[in-house]
Amino acid sequence: MPRPSQNVDQLLIDAGLELLPETGCAGLSVRKLTEHAGVNLGMFHYHFRNKDNFVRTLLQRTYESMFAALSLTVEPQRAPLDNLRANPYAVANFTDDVLVFASCLTDRRDWPTRHATHIPGAILDGTLAHAELKVDYVEEDEQRPRFHCKVVFEATHAPFKGFNRAQAAVIEGAVLVSRLHMLPPEKVDAEMAYLQIAIDKTAGPEEREAWSWLREAVARFRAGATGTEAAR
Repeated sequence: MPRPSQNVDQLLIDAGLELLPETGCAGLSVRKLTEHAGVNLGMFHYHFRNKDNFVRTLLQRTYESMFAALSLTVEPQRAPLDNLRANPYAVANFTDDVLVFASCLTDRRDWPTRHATHIPGAILDGTLAHAELKVDYVEEDEQRPRFHCKVVFEATHAPFKGFNRAQAAVIEGAVLVSRLHMLPPEKVDAEMAYLQIAIDKTAGPEEREAWSWLREAVARFRAGATGTEAAR
């Protein structure tokens, strides 16, 4: 029996990365995915077995690529922009702690940290790896200046074993919360309902706490929007 092509999984992942921003997790159809990738349905099941495994792989790839360029894009007239110009250093922390992901979207920033070793900065306690960065040059832009960084020092503290189903759901939920001002409520509700299945079936205490923070953030956003409309 001939072995399946070794690049079929990558074709599917590339197609998934193209479709996911449009469809979200709930709307991502395996049949549409395979048609977009030009791959038959059997090959999808051979490589990923089911949709949940595939979505989890997509999120892992997204997470890994977030730091590939090691550049920082910041909004103007915000504290990070001022901080980077005054202190051109940063620490990239690579973590699988979903409480950190959720806290970034819910104004919880009291993480335990320790001092970086080669630059002014902080390393998250429990981080899997970190890179200490120095700004090399800046691409100026009125809307989003881009700070390109050099790695001064990097270290690995623990292996990245991938995200389980509940962790992947929290991360996808965090992405949704970051886009509440852009997405229609019905799309957010559909996505959150789909992700809730993974939380209900597989989440541990940390995933459940992180998920509750995200749910509260959605409720607060909608309460604020309702209040704004009522005041007009």
